[in-house]
Amino acid sequence: MKICILTAGKGLRMQDIQKNINKALLPIDGKPIISHIIESFSLEDEFVIGLGHLGKQVKDFLSTAYPERIFHFVNVDNFDGHGNGPGYSLLCCKEKLQEPFHFLPCDMLFDHSLSDVPDGNWIGTKQINSQNSKNFCNILVKNKKVIEIKDKQNCSNEYVAFTGFLHIEDYGQFWKSLEDDETLIDDERQISNGLQGLLETSGLFAVDMEWSDMGNLTNYQNAKNNENDYNFEKSNEFTFFVNNKIIKFFADTANVSNRVKRSKLKQNVFPIVQHDNENFFSYKLFQGDTFYSCGTPELFRQLLEWLNENLWTKKNVDKKILIKSCQNFYYKKTLNRLKSFQNSNPDYIFPKKIDGVTVTPIPKLFEKINWDMLYEGIPSFIHGDLQFDNIIYNEKLNKFILIDWRQDFAGQIEFGDLYYDIAKLYGGILLNYDYIKKGLFKVNQDGDELNIDFKVRDNSSAYIEILEEYIESNKMNKKIVLFLVGLIYINMAPLHHKPFNFLLIGLGTKILNDAISFQE
Repeated sequence: MKICILTAGKGLRMQDIQKNINKALLPIDGKPIISHIIESFSLEDEFVIGLGHLGKQVKDFLSTAYPERIFHFVNVDNFDGHGNGPGYSLLCCKEKLQEPFHFLPCDMLFDHSLSDVPDGNWIGTKQINSQNSKNFCNILVKNKKVIEIKDKQNCSNEYVAFTGFLHIEDYGQFWKSLEDDETLIDDERQISNGLQGLLETSGLFAVDMEWSDMGNLTNYQNAKNNENDYNFEKSNEFTFFVNNKIIKFFADTANVSNRVKRSKLKQNVFPIVQHDNENFFSYKLFQGDTFYSCGTPELFRQLLEWLNENLWTKKNVDKKILIKSCQNFYYKKTLNRLKSFQNSNPDYIFPKKIDGVTVTPIPKLFEKINWDMLYEGIPSFIHGDLQFDNIIYNEKLNKFILIDWRQDFAGQIEFGDLYYDIAKLYGGILLNYDYIKKGLFKVNQDGDELNIDFKVRDNSSAYIEILEEYIESNKMNKKIVLFLVGLIYINMAPLHHKPFNFLLIGLGTKILNDAISFQE
């Protein structure tokens, strides 16, 4: 069987959530929507994929994720102009579909066995609230046969919605009808133009099926909320778990190339990248547990020894270059991130009291930081996002592996500041990010007074004690670590959604105030 999936549209119903990525690649339960569709069919089936908006992303992902499957990619020349639409995009795929075929949109999930569908032409249907009928192609069914089609019209409860999933057996008649009927609905050419021809000739069956429309922002967000109590994802990068491999997506192509380069510098520490292209790279799934779920104080000591021997290789770097890199990374990046936070939250009041304690608020707080002290870093190879969710341990092999490493340190690939990795570890112990994903935190703000609360592990204090022993034994400055922990939280804030971003601002403010008191 050939299956046609259209991914050409801009996904305007998803608003800004798809500005960096094709809507077919938005993740549900750890894999793109299109992966859920593809994996519903056998390895022998072939796929015809209509490409348009951010089409190269779709092509690159499918080639990376499913090298064993057969894909025919078709470029849709008009996917956002007058007369475009699913009917036009499907016509572009006509040459590859000169046989019976299935068709599905790229933004739907279905739950239906294909072993009990009728012979001949059929379409998937589902009962919906008639108040929403104007948004759908509406079908009137009698004795399981379609007797009328009303596309994007207000209809009574007698009508059911076309899910978008269909099977075309009489493809010759379908293509003729779709080509001959140039009627536009909402300025688009619809698939119903071809279905109408089947209705008037060989007939069309209706198959009632469970279906979820993931091309609607509200529906998609509801699905994401069912995965975790808090959505920790960023809008410009995603992680997919597909076909026994990890596939990373970055909107910024430089992030991909730099991460791949850095992985090759420490192949005993990072996974071996098996495939990469503009927006993606992939590596084999490593069996193990995150340090959050398997860690113990004893294992943490072992981890620090392993990091010291295998990751934190000291680098001989010109002092001026180090100072400049630290200045760009700590000071300039923080100011840019703070500006981004304020642009996204123009009415936000920076707290002057946190958990009942008076604090110096941002940005006045920045005037009290000894920035020059932070620029005297320790040049070393670093991970760059070294927190427990990014440390995987296989107990059977007694082996660590580090994932989600940073692409650079202020543009530097071969070195960063060792203090930054230590501060990342420290920050991930104080604030357990796996608990955040479960929604185990509270944020309440009234004017300039903020109260925050979050769950921490019982052994967090033991981890902190061990890490501070490492800091002291290696003659590092604890004050620098504390300052960087506060800056890390503030830098994270604009990358995350409400209310976690407000918790990060508050916690960062609190820690920086404590660090300044410690400094004085």
